Amino acid sequence: MKRIKTCAEAVVLAGNVCQSWRVMSGEQKLNLIDMLTVAEQMDEENPTEEDFYYLVSTEGAIGITWKWEFLVNWLYVPEEAFEEEPVQGQPIPTAASPQPEVKRFCSKCGKPLLANARFCRGCGTPI
Repeated sequence: MKRIKTCAEAVVLAGNVCQSWRVMSGEQKLNLIDMLTVAEQMDEENPTEEDFYYLVSTEGAIGITWKWEFLVNWLYVPEEAFEEEPVQGQPIPTAASPQPEVKRFCSKCGKPLLANARFCRGCGTPI
């Protein structure tokens, strides 16, 4: 993943693959224009320190980390990540079988993780 110094640059890059996000700290949904406005405010009020930078996953999730990338704090996740796809071999969820809520994301590729996952479905990284 490319290291990006400003949130606005990260949003522009993520905007190539995603048009709406959810804020990880709540239920707020943002479109691309709103994200650019928020990113510019963040960059102005809280510029990243020298060892910190933003990352953008292949799906358009935006996170912040520091120089070693051991842990990514995913700030904005594509809205599509909350519309979980069934995994091959698993039954399609119905009203009788509620869909698991996605709360975690792979620190390597940014794909959403299921609550009981031991490995990332996208890149195979152990969780």
